[in-house]
Amino acid sequence: MNKPLHIAGRQACAVALAALAMGIIRNPQPFLSVLAAFLLASGDSLEHGRIFHRIVGAWLGALAGTVIITLFPEQPWLLLPAFALVIAVGIRQVSFTKDDSLVLLTLLGLITCIPTGIVQPSAVLTAAGAHGVNLTCGIISAAIAFFLFPAPKGLPRETSPIFPFKNALFVGITTSLTMVLGAFFPPGAAVVVIASGLMSFRLAVPGTLPLIPEKMRGAILGTLLAIVFDVIVAGAGNNIAVFLLAQSLVFGVLAWIGVTRKGMKPVMLQGAAMFAVAAPMLPTPDVTLQAMGVRIAAVLIGCGFAVLIYELPFWREGQDWSAPEVSKKVS
Repeated sequence: MNKPLHIAGRQACAVALAALAMGIIRNPQPFLSVLAAFLLASGDSLEHGRIFHRIVGAWLGALAGTVIITLFPEQPWLLLPAFALVIAVGIRQVSFTKDDSLVLLTLLGLITCIPTGIVQPSAVLTAAGAHGVNLTCGIISAAIAFFLFPAPKGLPRETSPIFPFKNALFVGITTSLTMVLGAFFPPGAAVVVIASGLMSFRLAVPGTLPLIPEKMRGAILGTLLAIVFDVIVAGAGNNIAVFLLAQSLVFGVLAWIGVTRKGMKPVMLQGAAMFAVAAPMLPTPDVTLQAMGVRIAAVLIGCGFAVLIYELPFWREGQDWSAPEVSKKVS
């Protein structure tokens, strides 16, 4: 199997397994599992010896978020600064492992239960447990996909840079401020915060180019694909086989285009990430476009807010966030 088809098969397999797991477990926010599986499977390698570390990172993030909510119930003036500081310190410390996937999963664990805790504090423990299970299913699905479609042998282990505290603080403050916006979108509060957190994380990674125009084009592409997908799957009568096949096909095609078309990888990856959040997930598709519309609006608002904060001159003043010697394009 040639490389493009190999990568496409890996991503298609990962998201199909994650979606199937969510259809069986029926946890809230099932897109988290599919999103985590896609983010891990889209990398060039996934060391199976570090799978346990990633699962622990996701659960520790969820636990830390729960502790913050418990310490500051109904005290947003204390919760928001504490949340920003915990994110900043957390991702900086975890970045010393030089494992981008571990940092990303720790961040996802942190930001998944906080919005639920603000809207409904009594449900924060349940949400943290459910989201931890979702992320775990995504991690295991990606690991299985890499086992079935392994990366070429002999590749050097990819390492990610250590986050300077200023970059980590940018992620923490941006995500924390987005929770204020999320309070105005209760059905999609978690989606707003997750989108903002992921976007700010990618913008803040040292030595990378922001690629903001490519990300925006990818978001539009993912939105359009989600609408078409929703109409087709709903019209098919919620057939599980059709759902898994169609979803895998979308992710596989996007991955193949990203590998075979020069300069298209950032657009395709962002489009796939947007599709993972916006498209309907098991156990049932959306009956109307309203629910999907809320998720799409939430993602666009979260991403746009992160870009807006990033453009403030304070964050990049006196610091080169894309040093030429290590600069590279990332999704």
